[in-house]
Amino acid sequence: MKTQVRIAIWLLVASLTLGIVAAGCSQGQKAASPSGPYTYPMWADFTGPSASMYERDFIPTIKDYVNSVNDAGGIGGRKIEFRWYDSKNAAAEGPPLWAKIVSEVNPPIMYGLGTSPNEGARSFIDKDKIPVVSANTSLKQVYPPGYIFTTSIGYSDEFANIAKYVVKNWKKPGKPKLAILILEHPAGRAVDPGVNWVKANMASDLDLVVDYLPMTATDVSPYLNRLKSAKPDWVHMMLLAALTGLVLDEATNLGLKDSATFSLVNWTSMYGVKPYTKTPNALDGLTQFTHISPSTRTGSKGVEEANARWQKYHGDAGRPYGAGDYGLYSLPAIVTVKALQAVVAEKGWAAATKENLYSYLQTHEVETGGLTGPLKWSETKRTGPTKMNIVAWKDGKEVVQADWFDIFEIPLEELQKYQ
Repeated sequence: MKTQVRIAIWLLVASLTLGIVAAGCSQGQKAASPSGPYTYPMWADFTGPSASMYERDFIPTIKDYVNSVNDAGGIGGRKIEFRWYDSKNAAAEGPPLWAKIVSEVNPPIMYGLGTSPNEGARSFIDKDKIPVVSANTSLKQVYPPGYIFTTSIGYSDEFANIAKYVVKNWKKPGKPKLAILILEHPAGRAVDPGVNWVKANMASDLDLVVDYLPMTATDVSPYLNRLKSAKPDWVHMMLLAALTGLVLDEATNLGLKDSATFSLVNWTSMYGVKPYTKTPNALDGLTQFTHISPSTRTGSKGVEEANARWQKYHGDAGRPYGAGDYGLYSLPAIVTVKALQAVVAEKGWAAATKENLYSYLQTHEVETGGLTGPLKWSETKRTGPTKMNIVAWKDGKEVVQADWFDIFEIPLEELQKYQ
């Protein structure tokens, strides 16, 4: 009897053990070769003051790139399926949205569109150690180095490059006067450390004028009249969104564009600004410091692919998206997809973990076929671009003024002092 009991117990244990092993093997196979779509979570402003700009300018860019990946077979045979979350243009939405995304999807990597939610969720992103790739670069996102990687130049670095360019190319007696018009919004105010750095370090080289425009402004004439009284030689517009058109129209009407050069932050191409203007020739002479190639660049595979995507999914409808806005906001999607493709191709889907993807971003250079210069991060660097070019609007199109050159970067430890 005892022998029978022992045999029965042994058989029970053996069957349970085999069941556990079989289940483990099944789960491992499922992880290594999963079926079904890959869920791609992403937050963006679908409500709030910037919603129309996001839905018109940014979301189509991202959808078109992902559709092109799916049309080519997806990632490792899996199609990408979006799951959208509304960040409502608010930093306070970041933490609860992040908790919801981790609970529902728990992605190994994610595209986070928007300065406000990224800054709001920064501490939670770092705690969960999930890499987030962003098109927006503020000091709070990238310093100290954490789990947010950006595909844009830091706004402060961009402004410092403009200030240095103005000084370097000034040919008249005395100092040039540089003005900056900043959107009163977390994304716009992300340039403040750079403005403070220029004030502190370049006061002997130039005079600086700073003004802030509310996002809901419908009449910019008070600001432009004040600006005209300051008599600037150069005016830089920082993330003014739709207000860019109002500013350029009013500046043209006031004759300001006859005496000052106007430049644009790298949030969209100049093709993207054109629909906001109503005054003929308002874009003439507009200049942009950007890490994105203009759509007019020839011999660039990345630019050709961006322009071909627009043609494929939209035909001749609407405005001619430049590689600037059409490429800028697809860059984080390009980076996340390339990272996943590389890891999956080498080791299978089981290796597509947050740890491996974080390591990939820290150690690999991402080529975009000339849509940008190489994107490169490191253990201490969270902004990817290393090169920029200067583009100007001439004769109804974007023309390269100065081709790829190294970006001047303010050390983040130093920039933090001017926060």
